[in-house]
Amino acid sequence: MKIRLFTRKDSTQIQSVARESWRYAYEGLIPQQTQVDFLLSVYNEDALMKGLSTSVLFVAEEKGEVIGFVHFSLINIKKEIELGALYILPSFHRQGIGTALLKAMFDYFKGVRKITVSVVMQNDAAIDFYHSKGFKQVGEMNDSIYGFSIPTIVMEWGSNTRPNV
Repeated sequence: MKIRLFTRKDSTQIQSVARESWRYAYEGLIPQQTQVDFLLSVYNEDALMKGLSTSVLFVAEEKGEVIGFVHFSLINIKKEIELGALYILPSFHRQGIGTALLKAMFDYFKGVRKITVSVVMQNDAAIDFYHSKGFKQVGEMNDSIYGFSIPTIVMEWGSNTRPNV
């Protein structure tokens, strides 16, 4: 497996990873049409390329195919990061890919002080993953995607704890 920065040629594969990941994680939680509409707006090539002006996207690649990615943004000069997405194809779960992508993020932003991520409340696998990496729940909120309300928890990792990557 190889971790590298995203390039334009990865756009179609990023869309596929996001689509499969959402279908797997949110079946029965988020309506199918809401998923489709959101993913088409966020993971189209233009949106991905435009987003790179304020964020970073690493991909995990196996045999030339994108199997996962992490998307994050530095939100202030205090080296605080917002983790926007960490998606792995379901057939590659529990193989260390998410950990490798998080490590790439830590290596990219030396001296990170805080990372914040929002997770759908019923996405137990993601919550367990972040807990295992040293993240703690710090709040709850209702997020909204195209008018559909999604109970969400906010998790943080702080530099006072060692990341488990």
